Amino acid sequence: TDGSAAQPVTFAADMSKANATYSFGDGTSIYVEDITSSSAAAADANADLIISALVTNPNQESNGTFHKDGAGILEFTAANTFNGTASIREGVLRLSGNGALGTSTVTLGDKGTLELNVADGAEKTFTNKVTGTGKVAKTGAGTLKLDTANGFEASSLNVSAGRTNVVGTMTGDLAIADGAVFSPGDGIGTLTVNGLFSADDGARLVFELGADASDLLILGSGSTLDIADDAVIELLFADADPDKAYTLIQAEDGLGEYTDSAFWTNLLTAASDANWDLSVVGNTLQAIAGSGTIDPSDPSVPEPAAWVLLLLGTFGLLYCRKK
Repeated sequence: TDGSAAQPVTFAADMSKANATYSFGDGTSIYVEDITSSSAAAADANADLIISALVTNPNQESNGTFHKDGAGILEFTAANTFNGTASIREGVLRLSGNGALGTSTVTLGDKGTLELNVADGAEKTFTNKVTGTGKVAKTGAGTLKLDTANGFEASSLNVSAGRTNVVGTMTGDLAIADGAVFSPGDGIGTLTVNGLFSADDGARLVFELGADASDLLILGSGSTLDIADDAVIELLFADADPDKAYTLIQAEDGLGEYTDSAFWTNLLTAASDANWDLSVVGNTLQAIAGSGTIDPSDPSVPEPAAWVLLLLGTFGLLYCRKK
């Protein structure tokens, strides 16, 4: 009567017991409707059905499919070992806590969403194959490491909170919301996006620069950019070579309307802007050491290169001889 959501249904189990599992055989269908109370103004983001017991196959040889139907939210919180196909035909399948889908392939229908929730201070790695026309959402303040080596195809990946590191190749749009953090690669790595890459005001794009390479975002043929004026670019350059130009973004069809180097440089954080400039070169965005003074006490700043120290020593020797 207060307009709040109704309480979810929870299937729990004592995980210390050997039989504390649910088995999904081939063709299993779980229908979950939104159980928001009748007095609530709109649907809520709370789970409608929570399964905290381990979900597995009925036997080791089984490799079937289970379907998520209905507009509600089904939430898994255990490190499930189901190894068939998870078909999300409608509504949301949320993985939170230790929630996982084993080695299963995730197929997304037009009205289906896979939600990857990572709590504040936590890290989660997701490597399952994803295919279909639905959506994938990253929620929660924690860090998601998304490896697309097994294949990733969806209408979109929406990062609404926390940090998401994505490596490999994905087909679909990638959207970074206000307050969310994105980095191509886990450590220094490369992500290829075949779709629209967008960053809202307040979205933070992080690129790590190493001695030999940097994070790289590649936009495949037909891909486009939509970068807000108040998005943020942060460079992590502790091991960077100040004499090296680092390619951060490479767009096969060009950068479109984003060919003004000043636009990109204005997105830099203060620490990054003090030492680096961003320059559009052809169809790439490059980071080049600027004229700012590098503070050697700053742990994010590289130590002077050996050749610089040698050059300074040579000048000192010549000066002494001249005197």
